[in-house]
Amino acid sequence: MLQNLIDRLPENNRLERIWLMAKFDFVTRYYGSFLGLFWALLKPLFQLLIFFVIFTVVFNNKTENFLLFLFLGIIIFQFFSESTMVSMKIFKTKRYLLENIQINKLDIFYSAIATTLLGFTFNFVAFAVVNLVLVDSFSWSILWFPIVMMNLLILILATQLIFATISIYLKDIDNIWFVVNTMLFWGTGIFFDLTTMAGKTVLIKFFNPLAGILMNARAILIYAQPIDTFLLFVNLSTAIVLLLIGLWIFKKYSAKALEKI
Repeated sequence: MLQNLIDRLPENNRLERIWLMAKFDFVTRYYGSFLGLFWALLKPLFQLLIFFVIFTVVFNNKTENFLLFLFLGIIIFQFFSESTMVSMKIFKTKRYLLENIQINKLDIFYSAIATTLLGFTFNFVAFAVVNLVLVDSFSWSILWFPIVMMNLLILILATQLIFATISIYLKDIDNIWFVVNTMLFWGTGIFFDLTTMAGKTVLIKFFNPLAGILMNARAILIYAQPIDTFLLFVNLSTAIVLLLIGLWIFKKYSAKALEKI
């Protein structure tokens, strides 16, 4: 079905092709489920409720606007994590497209990102509504948010290209990613404010671009504070370097990876 739709599109209609692939994958993910697309919103809300109760009731967290602080952390990390997980199956699930010489292979990764971006959009709209209700401050620094999102998208594309390719050669990648994902989950500042950290821990925001992205997103969206331009520059530079590495790995080894499937 999807292949027929793609074959009917003219070659220059690239954006429409990407959108059709993304929409198809997004709907298929929730097809047959009782709540359907609502799961895209319900899963992070359930996580938010559980973690909010644990860290406010049990650990007595005093972070200002902690509900929004936690909400934004969860949906950004989930967007990154799900995008990377999807990428590790691209060579197997999209092999027929990767072998199609008429399709730009990167479009398959763009559509994979667009698929998880649709879910993120559901969650971000919910966050924005709650943010408008609970926060009455405003800063023009919010105009930096598209650049912060671009940083996140570049980072996601980089990790997708790297993990998609090496997953064919490294059979233990699922277990390795579980360890890395767990480290990122607790080392990105989802539950604690990295701006209050002292000593060597402040370096996390530079070595972990996801943490820096989250810090800047919170600053401009929740606390109406100026963006940390130096942190943005470091995180964006890191993401671009990783993307160049990912493009090199994909270009050099993707053809051989397809042969190994």
